[in-house]
Amino acid sequence: MHFGILEGKTVTRAQLKLPPTRWVQALSRDDYRFAPESGIYESLLPMGTEVEAGRGVGLIHFLERPDREPARVAANAAGVLLATRGPSLVAQGDCVACIAHDVDPALLE
Repeated sequence: MHFGILEGKTVTRAQLKLPPTRWVQALSRDDYRFAPESGIYESLLPMGTEVEAGRGVGLIHFLERPDREPARVAANAAGVLLATRGPSLVAQGDCVACIAHDVDPALLE
């Protein structure tokens, strides 16, 4: 609609009573959380959740040792949970979560 390809009226986020677009980035290796061991990953939070440093974002359960306490995966820094592991089976080193940080859109130009 914006470019005239589709018919209709362009509607802004403000007109829909939505907040402005939030610009985030995850550029540091610390923004990505990796599985410390292999197992079944359980996400503890929905995407978009604000997290503090140290907050648990997931657990890894052990198929061969169901009696063993799950390994906790925690955020390294405060931010917004941008992504979580989709398939639950994980191998050691797989990315299981991404914590992003707000960025000034002017810096992206």
